[in-house]
This record gives sequence, C-alpha cells and structure tokens, in this order.
Amino acid sequence: MGSESMHSPPAERPTLLERRGWLVFATAVVLFAIERFLLFTTLPGQDQTHGFLFGEPPYSMFDVLLGFEVPDEGLLFLLQPHNLLLASAQAFHMALNVALVYSGLWLIERAVAGARRHPWRYVLASAAIIAACAASVVAALSCLSTPTVSQEEYAPFTDSEFGVRFEHPSSMVPQVTRDSRVEAGARLSSITARLVDRREVTTIFFQAVDDPILASSPGWYPPSESQLRLFAAMDLGNLALDHTPDNSSAVDAALDAASLEKVAGFPALTYRVFLNDADLGYIYVKGANIVTPRRTYTIMAIGGLSAESPLHEPVKAERVDDIWARLLSSISLER
Repeated sequence: MGSESMHSPPAERPTLLERRGWLVFATAVVLFAIERFLLFTTLPGQDQTHGFLFGEPPYSMFDVLLGFEVPDEGLLFLLQPHNLLLASAQAFHMALNVALVYSGLWLIERAVAGARRHPWRYVLASAAIIAACAASVVAALSCLSTPTVSQEEYAPFTDSEFGVRFEHPSSMVPQVTRDSRVEAGARLSSITARLVDRREVTTIFFQAVDDPILASSPGWYPPSESQLRLFAAMDLGNLALDHTPDNSSAVDAALDAASLEKVAGFPALTYRVFLNDADLGYIYVKGANIVTPRRTYTIMAIGGLSAESPLHEPVKAERVDDIWARLLSSISLER
C-alpha cells in the first residue's frame, strides 16, 4: 500500500490591510487633519456648519481636529446629543478617508503587479504615486500658512435695540452679551459684542450703554472733551493690560494725542495706541468713544502683532487700520 503524499494547503496571501494597514490608517489620519484644517480656514465664520464642526471661539488645535474639548464637567459632558452627533460625523468622515486610501493603494498594487505583462500600468502607477505625493505636499503647505484674502468679504453686525449697524470681516464670529438692571428707579441696559477672527489675531470690541440717569445729567450733550477722554480712559482700562509703566505712559500719550471727531454724526474721541495685553501680547488698538443724547458707544479694532499660536496668525498694523476704516465708513447709530 503506497503512502499518500501529504500536501499542505497553499498559504493564503495576506490582505492589503494586513500588509499595509498601518500605512492606510496613518495616511487616513493625515488626510483627516488636513481636511479639517482646510474646512476651518475656508468656511464662513458665521456659517452653521462651521459652528457645528468647530464650536465657538477661541479655538485650540484640539477644536480644529476634533471639534470639542473635555470640559470641567467631565467626560459625561461628551455624551450630550450634539457631541454624539458630531462624533458620528467624524467617524463617518474617517471611514471615507480609510476607504479612499485603501482603494488607492489597492489600485496601485494591482497596477504594479501587472507591470511585467503591461509596462504601461507601471508607468501609470508611478505617475499616480507622484501626483498623490505632490498633492499631499501642496495640501500640507496650505495648512501651515494662513490663507490671505485677496478680496475681503464683510458682513453686517446689527442690533435693533441699540440702533447700531457696522460692517466687519466675515471671518469674525460675534459673541454678544446683554445686561439689564434697575437702579434708582431707572433701567440701565447694555450690549457688549466681541467679534473674534478665527484665522488671525484681530478683534472688534463694541459696547453700548443706555443709562437714563447719566444721560439726563446737566451738560451731558454735547459732551465736553474732558468727558470723552474720561470715557476713553475707562474703555482702555477694561482691556486685560499688563500693569506696567510702559502701558500707563502709552495710554496717557494716546489720550493726549486723541482727536475730537464726528462718528456716525455724533461727537467722538478717536485714538490709537500700542500696548502689551495679558491675553494677546503686543497689540495695536484703534478706538473711539461716541456720545449721543441717549447713550455712550465704544468701539475698538484690536490686532495682535506678536501673538504666537499654531492657528491664529499675528497681523500687521495696516490690517487693523483697514478694519477700522471700514468700521468708521459703515457705522450708523440711532438718532
């Protein structure tokens, strides 16, 4: 009886994910980060999609890549419906990238495998690899620099209660707070708006205060130069300034050099000053305090000239001048 020859079954060839799984997922993660950053820099700041994906400013790199941070409330906060929906969207986004990278590598391997029989496939595969590498380099470079806006887009900020309207760069996101209380039988109300740019260190600060008691005091309107200088000094004091002799001297010099003008048809004191801010570093401020028969208005354009951040680029003083010029030319106040 002859011995039966024993043949072991041929070993199965490892799948692409088994052989190149690390490359597929690493490439997909890089693409995910690049795509998130490009969305962050291109979507309008007031767009609902931008708010859903990245939340509210100020932004960190964690916000840009994932869309949320772990708050003081703890990890249970992440189980809120918004965060669960966002996580589902991110997972789907990642899955698409994995599928895209996997398909690309699969096609390249098939082309290379058939290169002996079809040399032109090898040429096409090489060209595809070179094109993919070039596209990745271009995308990465675009993420490392803040895109410049050749034609600045502006959006209106309006508030009917305080009768104000002005234009601001559309990349700025408004954050509005209101206050209302009764003092000495009169209602004092105010609105404070901070419009923060999501790409660069620029901010517009706006505040309107309706104080009937103050507005009815003798000599309120038209205001004297000393009144306007006092209001302007109080406004600059509200900034998060470093308490240094240089800052104090700069504020005093700015108020001495301030100009009495008409803004939106009302008396105003306009000023410009360079200061060291506790939050933004070295900043350039252009501002005005405006007095109407009923209210006081404060408006500032602020630019960080030396802030270091992986997301928000420092600006030149000319950038603040341009924003300020647009503010003054577009602002209107209730008469």
